[in-house]
Amino acid sequence: MTAREWRLVRGAGLILAVALLVRGVPVVASRIDGWHQRATARVALAARARAELADAERLEEVALTARSRFDSLAPRVVAAGSRAEAQAALGMLVEHQARQHRARLVESRPIPDSVRAGRLARVTLQVVLESDLPGLVGTLRALEAGDPVIELRALRLEVAAPGGPSPVEVIVAEATLTGWSADVRGEGK
Repeated sequence: MTAREWRLVRGAGLILAVALLVRGVPVVASRIDGWHQRATARVALAARARAELADAERLEEVALTARSRFDSLAPRVVAAGSRAEAQAALGMLVEHQARQHRARLVESRPIPDSVRAGRLARVTLQVVLESDLPGLVGTLRALEAGDPVIELRALRLEVAAPGGPSPVEVIVAEATLTGWSADVRGEGK
């Protein structure tokens, strides 16, 4: 090979090397950058996982506290396993309080209610009571003051037979009552 051919081969090799460098360096650089970003993300993920594992004991204590608070609500909510059972239990409670205060439960009708607060579900009843004024007031006060907590949402009063032969006026009360029930079966999820 002559000197001139040798220089041509070296020149062509140099041009080829420069072309490979110009094209190859950005590709290699982007791959290295991608590897670096993935490695940085994995290191950050591992650090977060270590922090969460270190915090697991505190989270367990928070969960136990929340569970005990939820369990402490037990006397304040209607004892039932489903919405239908809660409505029936609420109706029986209204009937019991009405009898205690010389009132009569004429009708008890469940009203659909989709309000939820976590594992608590609101139950609503429309009731019709008949009694004299002291019996009606006593029944409603006992329902609102007792356990489980029952809220009087609406009330409509009507005198049953004004001016009738009886000296005691009979009052008909149509009331909307709500209470809360714990979702013990997890139906509302």
